[in-house]
Amino acid sequence: MVEMKPFVGAPLRNPDRTPNNWIKELEQCVNGESEAVPVSAFSKNLGSDVSNILVTNINIVVNHEKGANWVAAVEKSYGYFALCRFLGSTHRFWTNYMSDNVHSVEKIGIVLDIAPPATFHPKYNEDADLFMEDIKREISNRQTLPESFELLKAGKTVSRFNFGQRVELLRCNGQIRVAHIHAVCGRRLNVIVNQCDSPVELVPDDDPQAESDNAENWVDEDSIFLLPVGFATLNGYTLVANGDYIEYTEQIAAAIRAGFQPEYEPGDVRFDDLKKPEISQELMNKVKIGQKCELIDPLSDDFECLVVATVMAKCENPGYVILRLDEDESAFPIHLINVFMYPIGYSENYRLPLEDPRKAKHYSLDGKFDVEDYMRATGATSVPIDEIRPMPPQERMDLFKPKMRLEATSFYDNQYICPAEIVSVHGRVLKIKYNGHDDANDEYVDIDSHNLLPAGWCEIHGYQLQYPRENTEADTPVEPFRRLPKRDAGDEDEMEQP
Repeated sequence: MVEMKPFVGAPLRNPDRTPNNWIKELEQCVNGESEAVPVSAFSKNLGSDVSNILVTNINIVVNHEKGANWVAAVEKSYGYFALCRFLGSTHRFWTNYMSDNVHSVEKIGIVLDIAPPATFHPKYNEDADLFMEDIKREISNRQTLPESFELLKAGKTVSRFNFGQRVELLRCNGQIRVAHIHAVCGRRLNVIVNQCDSPVELVPDDDPQAESDNAENWVDEDSIFLLPVGFATLNGYTLVANGDYIEYTEQIAAAIRAGFQPEYEPGDVRFDDLKKPEISQELMNKVKIGQKCELIDPLSDDFECLVVATVMAKCENPGYVILRLDEDESAFPIHLINVFMYPIGYSENYRLPLEDPRKAKHYSLDGKFDVEDYMRATGATSVPIDEIRPMPPQERMDLFKPKMRLEATSFYDNQYICPAEIVSVHGRVLKIKYNGHDDANDEYVDIDSHNLLPAGWCEIHGYQLQYPRENTEADTPVEPFRRLPKRDAGDEDEMEQP
């Protein structure tokens, strides 16, 4: 029996420190000195989608003291934080839109009664009727949150997945293994490989996915690392698993190929549980073996440049292909609608570094590596990624600007969520700097990546926001991201690709 513990909120990694809660940045925002990426710019990051209703210049009801409620105007937003002013007052304060203390004005008189804070009482008592008339007028001049807000808020941390479910998990060397969900935090899942599911001994010090007393391997529910039970066998991809599990997934694959509904064991994550966006057959026919793309390598140990990769095979699972890096010939499966693949020429168009696969780590922005010459030399064409995943609308991309703040999780050390800043914008790709970490930890991230989160996401979920260096003593530096040795292409020699 696999022993797992439910997630109840991440503990402080160092109880002597005060957790970062954006206080400094919120104070700067009041003075116009700091700005956060708006919630509407991000991909879905809560159990319910509220991105288009959290706006400024609206009225909300806020619980202010001893259970009493009063109406406040939202003057500014900072991610999920709202700068509010109580009506009839100059008092301003910050709250989280998704707090249990925030409600829609539509609920007044239905499930909410309102009463002004104590500081209003003298004015209220002088002429209560006139005071309330002024308040009603100010309420009517602004919109509010929709009536459905309470239901949306109730679903903010609800997950489609459950503690204990079994999945298949992509490893950073391209292997697929059996894993279980050890904890759930909204859309984020802590997915761990247990020794009882592995035919080889696990080494937690070299394997962030391996079972240990404090194992943390957090991925979004739409992560490319998360695969349904039976995926590897169905697609002819080598599976590192015990014999009885391989035999079991062979039955699942056989049923799918025969057009039948497979019989799963309780707790297995099925193909229907991890549905990906459909790609038309017309577009799939345009994807050819041997085509190349530019790639933010999701299995890398750093993300300081893009690389060139080649389509080696199409999987039986619709929309999936096997990509191989031209640099070291390591390979892995990936759905074509993802946040890592870009058409050939993207780096040149948007001033991004692209690694020369013939001379690893020698890339530049001044044309030393001519990818078009490389394509001609190899006789390859580009994967039609721009047709499969078109560029987002310009008005959405314009919401991301240099120096804007957000919360972000590192690709490689995915247990950390850090306050971060946009360094530069390259079309749909952002260069992200994690506060308290040096430039070597900067990463290129797609704007649709679930690794990017609005400020205030951690507060909503009770998840620890990693400490920035400026909030710590000099002798207690930020715990650095854990960087493991680069994967060796030889690791893939054992893998049988389709």
